[in-house]
Amino acid sequence: MKSLYVNRSTVAATLATAGLAAFGAASAHAANPEPTIPTLMPGGRAVVTGTHVSCQVTASSVACAEAGGLSATLDTTGATRVAKSTAPLQASGKLMRLSPNGGFVNLGAGGNGIYCHVYVQGDRILSCAINGGHDAGDRGFDISDRSIVLFRYDAEGGRHDLKTYRQP
Repeated sequence: MKSLYVNRSTVAATLATAGLAAFGAASAHAANPEPTIPTLMPGGRAVVTGTHVSCQVTASSVACAEAGGLSATLDTTGATRVAKSTAPLQASGKLMRLSPNGGFVNLGAGGNGIYCHVYVQGDRILSCAINGGHDAGDRGFDISDRSIVLFRYDAEGGRHDLKTYRQP
């Protein structure tokens, strides 16, 4: 698996070129550089350590599934889908292992990127959002061993949960 590391400023500049402001502004403190964000290339796969959640990336989407449960897909147009997982996600190459505060970006096609990161709120949860969730109308999902939550952001940057699906 080819993996490319980029920092938030590079992602913001790339998306700004496409007319999008995402992933926050560049750091004003040269002594405190922004953290790098790994880029998961199409065909790549990631797993959230300590869970049964894994993800696969295509050129235009991120699909994540809980083993034996539900899967969620987010594409670069912002469309989200939830379905029953039929088989484990398969991909070639090395596996990216995500711990809390770990994540990746899929720069995607059409100038929209998908940013995914792990946070802990009782359980480890992988959150994926179009354009990092910084623009009005951006959509995404959270997935854990317990549930999938579909959400969107409003014009003020507030997150609104749209629907929650419990994992079987």
